[in-house]
Amino acid sequence: MDKEVFLFSYGTLQQTAIQRHLFGRILEGQQDELKGFELKSIRIPGALTVTEYPIIYRSSNNSAVMEGVAFKIQEAELSKVDQYEGEHYKRVSLKLESGRQAFVYISAY
Repeated sequence: MDKEVFLFSYGTLQQTAIQRHLFGRILEGQQDELKGFELKSIRIPGALTVTEYPIIYRSSNNSAVMEGVAFKIQEAELSKVDQYEGEHYKRVSLKLESGRQAFVYISAY
């Protein structure tokens, strides 16, 4: 049996259509927070348009708080999320305010 892990989402992975596309189901999650990060946006060119996506960076303000949702997924499903997030994001393991250890996609730069 594959190991369950937490995935912290602050953006598009909270959308049920994206969850169905990537995982084939709606994910169960709980509200959580991540301290020391701030939200910005990144412009990623597509085939026809340039789209802005949310992305988080480590903040110089240690009291900065990023709100999101901690979803339970199977560890093997992380490879699907890696492909979805692409080269502008990197996966790191961080401790959330709830005390959960979760994978979070932050800026790769």
